[in-house]
Amino acid sequence: MKRKKLIQNIEYNYRNLENKDGSLDGNSALYNNIELIKDVYNSNEIVNITKNCKDITDDIVNSFIDTFSSRGGATKDQIYFAKETSQIIYGKLKENIITVIPAPCGFGKSSITLEILKKQIKLYKDKKTSNGIIIATDRLESLRHTEDCLNKMGLGGYTYILEGWNEKMCINKKVKKSDDKICTSNNCPFYERCKIFTQKYECMKYPILLITNARLRECAESIKMYNTYNIDKNNKGERNLLLIDERPDMLDTVKVNKSLLNKISTDIDKCKYETTDDKTKLQNKWKDIEDTIISKMQRLRQQYKRFIISNINNDNICENDMDFITLWDKYIGKNYKRELQHIHDVLTKGGLYVYEGKNEFISTIGSKNLREIYCDTFKTIIFDGTALYDPLYLGMYDKGDLKFLDIQNTRLYDNLTINVYNKHKLNRYSFSEKKYLINACAKFINNKMLGFNKSYVVTYGDQSVQLANLLKHKVNIPMPDEGVSTYYFGATKGENSMQDCTKMFMVGWHTLPDYEYVIQWLSTSIKWEKTLVYCTNIENAEKLSDDLIFKDRSREEVGNNTYTSFGHKIYEFGLPLLNQFKALLIVTDFYQEVHRTKLRNYQFKDKIEIHIFQQKKLILDMIENLFATTVGKKVIVPFDKELKEFKESKNDNRANKGQANTKFTNWLEKQDKNREVTTKDLYNETGLTKKQLDKLRENNNYIKEWFIEHTVKRGKYLI
Repeated sequence: MKRKKLIQNIEYNYRNLENKDGSLDGNSALYNNIELIKDVYNSNEIVNITKNCKDITDDIVNSFIDTFSSRGGATKDQIYFAKETSQIIYGKLKENIITVIPAPCGFGKSSITLEILKKQIKLYKDKKTSNGIIIATDRLESLRHTEDCLNKMGLGGYTYILEGWNEKMCINKKVKKSDDKICTSNNCPFYERCKIFTQKYECMKYPILLITNARLRECAESIKMYNTYNIDKNNKGERNLLLIDERPDMLDTVKVNKSLLNKISTDIDKCKYETTDDKTKLQNKWKDIEDTIISKMQRLRQQYKRFIISNINNDNICENDMDFITLWDKYIGKNYKRELQHIHDVLTKGGLYVYEGKNEFISTIGSKNLREIYCDTFKTIIFDGTALYDPLYLGMYDKGDLKFLDIQNTRLYDNLTINVYNKHKLNRYSFSEKKYLINACAKFINNKMLGFNKSYVVTYGDQSVQLANLLKHKVNIPMPDEGVSTYYFGATKGENSMQDCTKMFMVGWHTLPDYEYVIQWLSTSIKWEKTLVYCTNIENAEKLSDDLIFKDRSREEVGNNTYTSFGHKIYEFGLPLLNQFKALLIVTDFYQEVHRTKLRNYQFKDKIEIHIFQQKKLILDMIENLFATTVGKKVIVPFDKELKEFKESKNDNRANKGQANTKFTNWLEKQDKNREVTTKDLYNETGLTKKQLDKLRENNNYIKEWFIEHTVKRGKYLI
């Protein structure tokens, strides 16, 4: 075992002591710091390596080297990775825990998986093993590609793809989207003829099962039912190895809100009851549950945006009420089973109350015990290139439920440049407030792309279509949906069409609503039960709940002293560990995105350019730490001046606003009094679009007042 320092000690968020006269003491300051260190292990520290294991490993590594010979050759690091991975898979575990292999993107993860499958099938054909494998990955297309490769090698017929619901498969034409409550014999008349049902039996004929991560998530603990398969009529084999590509779903939370409660209430009303008494009882008991939760949210809404609710009790309600559960099981059955468990937790344990804009809910807090779910049945191995940085692994790491395999990576990123345009903050809010931004971004990308090869463009979902329409050189920009939109955050997982791109434009940052970071942190990084006990004291609950709000914390009181930042605000949570959790998630997502480009090709030495926009210094410093370079070279290049494309677009936008005002006032001056006009007349005669006129009515007080005074009825105005 060795300790791997991933992020050096970074100091951030300096606040200086504020003197009584308001000046700042430059010699006295508070600051936060972050460093990231993880324990990593060699394969012989995780498994016992027998002679048979060594022989199999040698065969796999030699085949891996042959495969890479046509790609410029495997590096020493990649060969070491292939050897260590093979030994983990074919050695005997010393401790029944999950092994995480943090091989960076492009290291040969898909190749080593294919080599292992080839070897396993040959062992199976030679009757040297009866053991099978389950492989889970993000995309169905990847699984089909794996099957195609095996078929071309003459090794087909040993794998089966277990699919999740999709429209092509479904024979119930009334169903338009995935719903685990629909796919049951009770809820679908076609169920026993559908592939969702029949594949459970068909897959028993094959030793190797290929599934998507979405399907693995749906299966949850029932994945254990796929542990065996039929060798023949009389003998069964075991699928005792589970290989998971990328981090599996770890969170076990439900947002209990009015919408969910109403949905369940509607289904309760629709049930076919044996007696009116049963119907009345179940409806009344459910209404008690609903009213208890709604009234709790109503009380909290008046005072809090966040609040940790501690409800530790064994009241005779929900799952503790035997009459209710008997009726629920009889009429609702397995529908909403998971949701009911979480509603019960809200009522008898607690949760996090969130009130943010239109969102109001109580979220349960918790994470899945993946070691218990998987390791009792399978040797479980996760391939995840960002696992060492990803904070969602922290809870399992601290509890000793997993070990990280040490993957040597001596690569230098001297060919990587990350340009940061500090003058321009691009987030969802800024795009909604500053309409010129999307044009500015498109102009900037079009200008930067001239004379270069393929470029990867990624932004927010709401901007992806508009940005795609404004981009030139589309032939050099990989896009989903036949070029209708650019790629957008949250929808790039498993995609590899960007692998030849030598430029990347990240228009914004992949971030979540602030409360999502809180839910994830509470679920994975702290002892929730102890927190609930701590928060039975209202003062404790209020203090901790305030720390969970993302707000300006430029000033900090320490004893009788006040420390403040100079000239800038510090927006953050009140807990350094939570702030670091959020920063690590943002950095993890960024690291994955840049490795979708040609950066994933370890043989490629030409220049790769990444363009990003304003971000906190802490996150930029962390990113710098991720990419090792020759001493003295930095990958991040800051630009502190306003980009000309943004300046031009801003000026054009102001000019357009002025033109719109002039068009309307000029039109109004020419009109006869008492003339009645419609909205359609306004568009036709002023030359304004609906969007322009709406903006005028919103932002110009004179025009706003005119419409108030001259409206006869909706869509008609008297001049």
